Amino acid sequence: MIGILLLSVPFVLAQVLVKGTVKDNLGEGVPGASVQVKGTSQGTITDLDGKFSLNIPQKNATLVISFIGYMTVEVKADSQKPMVITLKEDTKTLDEVVVVGYQEVRRRDLTGSVAKANMTDVLTAPVASFDQALGGRIAGVNVTSGEGMPGGNMSIVIRGNNSLTQENSPLFVIDGFPIEDSSAASTLNPSDIESLDFLKDASATAIYGARGANGVVIITTKKGKVGRAQLSYDGSFGVQHVTRTIPMMDAYEFVKLQNEMYPTVVAGSYLMNYEGKQWTLDDYRNIEQYNWQDEIFKTAWQQNHTIRLAGGTEGVRYNASLSYFDQDGTLIETGYKRMQGRMNTVVRRGKLNMSLTTNYSRSIQTGSTPSSTSYSGMNNLFYSVWGYRPVTSPDTPLSFLMDSATDNAVDSSNDYRFNPIKSQKNEYRKSYTNNLQMNGFAEYEVLKGLKLKVSAGYTYDSRKQDQFNNSNTRYGGPTSTDKVNAQVTRQERLTWLNENTLTYQTNIKKKHFLNVLGGITFQNSDYEIYSFRTTHIPNESLGMAGMSEGQAGTTTSAKSSWAMLSYLGRVTYNYMSKYYATASFRADGSSKFNKANRYGYFPSASLAWSFTEEEFMKPLKSVLSSGKIRLSWGLTGNNRIGEYDYYALLAVLKSRVGSYTSTNSLPSGVYPFDNDATNAGVVPTSLPNKDLKWETTEQWNAGLDLGFFDERIGITMDIYRKTTRDLLLDASLPYSSGYYSATKNIGKVRNDGLELSLNTVNFQTRAFKWTTNFNISFNKNEVLALSENQTALLTAAQFDQNYNGQSSYIAKIGLPMGLMYGYVYEGTYKYDDFNKSGNSYSLKPGVAHYSTETNTQPGMPKYADLNGDGVVDSNDRTIIGRGLPMFLPKGYTIWQELENYIKDKERKLGYLHVMTPCVGTVNLYKTSGHWDHYKENMFPAMEVEGESFVLRPMNCPHHMMIYANRMHSYKDLPIRIGEIAHDFRFEASGTLKGIERGRHFCQNDAHLFVTPEQIKDEFTKVVDLIFSTYKDFGITDYRCVLSLRDPENKEKYHDDDEMWNKAENGLREVMNDLGIEYTEEIGEAAFYGPKLDVNVKPAVGNEYTLSTCQLDFCLPAKFNLSYIDKDGEKKTPVVLHRAILGSLDRFMAYILEETKGNLPTWLAPVQVKVMPVKTDNEEIMAYAHEICDALEEKNVRVELDDRAEKLGYRMREGQIQKVPYLLVIGFNEQENKTVSYRLHGEADTTVLPLNEFVEKIENEIKNKLR
Repeated sequence: MIGILLLSVPFVLAQVLVKGTVKDNLGEGVPGASVQVKGTSQGTITDLDGKFSLNIPQKNATLVISFIGYMTVEVKADSQKPMVITLKEDTKTLDEVVVVGYQEVRRRDLTGSVAKANMTDVLTAPVASFDQALGGRIAGVNVTSGEGMPGGNMSIVIRGNNSLTQENSPLFVIDGFPIEDSSAASTLNPSDIESLDFLKDASATAIYGARGANGVVIITTKKGKVGRAQLSYDGSFGVQHVTRTIPMMDAYEFVKLQNEMYPTVVAGSYLMNYEGKQWTLDDYRNIEQYNWQDEIFKTAWQQNHTIRLAGGTEGVRYNASLSYFDQDGTLIETGYKRMQGRMNTVVRRGKLNMSLTTNYSRSIQTGSTPSSTSYSGMNNLFYSVWGYRPVTSPDTPLSFLMDSATDNAVDSSNDYRFNPIKSQKNEYRKSYTNNLQMNGFAEYEVLKGLKLKVSAGYTYDSRKQDQFNNSNTRYGGPTSTDKVNAQVTRQERLTWLNENTLTYQTNIKKKHFLNVLGGITFQNSDYEIYSFRTTHIPNESLGMAGMSEGQAGTTTSAKSSWAMLSYLGRVTYNYMSKYYATASFRADGSSKFNKANRYGYFPSASLAWSFTEEEFMKPLKSVLSSGKIRLSWGLTGNNRIGEYDYYALLAVLKSRVGSYTSTNSLPSGVYPFDNDATNAGVVPTSLPNKDLKWETTEQWNAGLDLGFFDERIGITMDIYRKTTRDLLLDASLPYSSGYYSATKNIGKVRNDGLELSLNTVNFQTRAFKWTTNFNISFNKNEVLALSENQTALLTAAQFDQNYNGQSSYIAKIGLPMGLMYGYVYEGTYKYDDFNKSGNSYSLKPGVAHYSTETNTQPGMPKYADLNGDGVVDSNDRTIIGRGLPMFLPKGYTIWQELENYIKDKERKLGYLHVMTPCVGTVNLYKTSGHWDHYKENMFPAMEVEGESFVLRPMNCPHHMMIYANRMHSYKDLPIRIGEIAHDFRFEASGTLKGIERGRHFCQNDAHLFVTPEQIKDEFTKVVDLIFSTYKDFGITDYRCVLSLRDPENKEKYHDDDEMWNKAENGLREVMNDLGIEYTEEIGEAAFYGPKLDVNVKPAVGNEYTLSTCQLDFCLPAKFNLSYIDKDGEKKTPVVLHRAILGSLDRFMAYILEETKGNLPTWLAPVQVKVMPVKTDNEEIMAYAHEICDALEEKNVRVELDDRAEKLGYRMREGQIQKVPYLLVIGFNEQENKTVSYRLHGEADTTVLPLNEFVEKIENEIKNKLR
């Protein structure tokens, strides 16, 4: 930041010279500190040694000394001798001012849940708007983006979603002006923002009544400060680049796939003989080709510049800024520019305080958004980016793909792929936004402590969108219905606000502090939109100017208005900054509701106790510097519906040419005469609902604020429950009503949550400051009620006209909102599902088909018929992603082989295998400690015959009970109890990942009961077993981790320091003795003991643990386990918990990913596939059956492919299925009793006598040779 002195020090008649030094708490000089004469613009800054000299107007003047990171001090000037001023570090946050709605309060006096963003941190991110830098900074505030389009809006949700079908974004209040539009953030330059305050609980938000249910974001912009005028510049440059893209097939892989799918076609194209050269698959290795992702993405520049002029006196202060932001998109032909100017003036004259702020911004967004919806999902830009072929056949130049709008290799009648680069470069998209915000206030102190404040605000928002699609674009090309087309849209919103508040503040004997606020507000908003579209424009060279020559298309025009009248009040009381009480009330009247329901009433109350101000806490003041308990309750509302939703609306029906936005092209409730859409006339389009009223959210909040070591450490915890009633829901209606839906007050939703914030000042000097900020929040959402007799509400995702009628999400009573809803995919239809007649296929009886599919064919998607009625329809849809995988026959074969493999290895090492129940009593898990330390990961308890049972999350308690079944001698030990156990854990839905992580899994678990002397030997054997298993499976890329307890967070673990020290040191010593290379990770131990984790990195995703061995001194003692030692005394055994394959499900996922499905023969679900050359020859078929019988007798998994298909087709299918051995049986093989086989991945064919082949594969499987 560069400061330039613009205004000289005013001339005075007599001046006194003052000299001095400003020092920090270490006694060192503070350079750059501001030294200001209070009440004037006179001042200076200290030099490199912290020294200053300043002429002051009079001897008794007061100096104000300030520096970032230190507390501001005021001292009397002393001209008799050099002054020494010592600044103290400003680590305290209690005196920080927080805006809570119409007023400011000190953080120490808060009774509600309010979070303040650290603007220094926010401004470190070079972003277009402040919301883009908020992610993860505030507990309970979730910030997401639908895409990375420059200038795109962010979605902010505070403490979970309240509404099912309405807006969930918070209310924005900019310098006192409430704005419901979430895009308001983009109109402000982040560097113009002084503070961001997030009101989260009802006691804080109820003062905003009808619009506070989703939380409130209060934005306070910068004001002028007393001092010399300073002109400053702040700027940044940067680049953005897409570093991770979707893996794509190169030319070789693409042609290989095409050859497998369409060999005849490929033989005449990619593998053709061209100009004397026979092209082969290898010719496509490293050939010139296109990677369309590289073509569509670019390195994007970004720049931001701000010039600011600020300064003033006690009477007049000013702050003005001009800014320019320019961001190129990482997608070609996209970008965002914003020009913004802002001016604030504050005037103080005695008891009168006035302020006026004006902000104007103009932004231009360029280019197509990749997430735009259309009549077909195939029209999405990235459908073509990821679906366009990388190479052409030898007789077609590669440049053809880039130069042509479409690809002639694609059937354009049913496949809408287009040249993504050409289309993106030719689509004209410009969005202009002009926003003017003006607001100001005048405040007058009528009596001491009594202030009248009159505020007014005006916002004008104008938006213009222009679109033009020429013949080289996806929407205007030869395959489009509308051909060359264009559209213009104009929107305007004008909003004014008047607020009048009266505040009285007093104290009685400086013990009782009272603040009373009352007010009345008026707000009005007018909106209008106009849109016009033309198609089939004959002269595309004119661009937008040629619209008039096209055919008139969709025309839209609308105007609307709403108004609100509100009364508000708040009373705040505190006794000696120790006991606090706050109560507020707001009544809102809205034009959006009928007169009988026009007003909504929103009260709130909160209490707080600053317990560290009590006498009995003073001895702890040096450690616990502050502590406060908060409790609040309140009601807030939501009125975000259409301006006229309670009216019966009428519309003149016109034909909708070229509208593909919905499968229902007529307005709801319309039945045109003679099915002619132009003959309906004036028709009702919505039902009236005069009973429509406010949506109400009730919220309870309990909070705890702690400050340690003079506020160097701050902790804030909040627990809350929000219940939203009378949801403003777009409820479905029976079609017999003539309408699809109507807005009604139905339903009930609950959000429960926990928030935790930790802020520390680790190190601070004037030159360096190190702080740490951590926050985490948990929110559980549940639908409690829906419409009358309705148990679920379905929501469609609009992405393709063929699927808009398919609801992708469901809200179901008793479950969270927004669960994915659909069909269970079972792969594709196989030839075995069909009867073949000639070249046509018909489904066999009993094979389910999709209800609307009249000609199901092999290779088409297959979905589960869940209700077993033989037809897949809407009755077979279910909630997707429950983490409960089902293993089909081939998958279960792999699973069984893994089970047999590990059990066989364990038996040879003396393991005893058992089976225990999948449920246990709650008391059993309380004894083990799992109930206290692991309850949140367990399924809810079930009450049966007066006893509580729970699905087991792990098997430790059961194996402890087995050991305790009888007395043991030291001679019996070690005892190794193993089990392939079915376990159940309630994993969060967001963490579920196929069979890699589910809510049900099978664990290769074992518990080794040993004496202390046997620990090292048994641990060594476990490690050997892990590494020998990895060798069998070819696993070489792994990492060993010693997982230890977090000593700073002991409540997570069994409370026994001596046991932990013994276990951790013992495990570390054994691993060192074995020479295992490992890293130590704090906080990753099990609650009962440290462990060795062996982590692997899968092909996709983050590292996870595959195998583990845990040392446990805890559970044996909890279960009173013992053995008789050689001295005749009872001793407690030590337990090694170990899992070699870990979860069989996860291990299977890892092996499938690493091998890409090319499983070794012994593990493959089908090991041999026998394919007769002629399936209609009895002799060949008889020999084929003979081969199958011989292999099955040796327990080889064999399939006979006797379908009447060409041999080449069956061979390719076998290769795709990655069957290790493909046997081809013809006349020669039948006569000579031989087999001709081809190994997967090899091109050569080998011939062996049948008996030798059987012996070979039997030996290979038995010894796991391949």
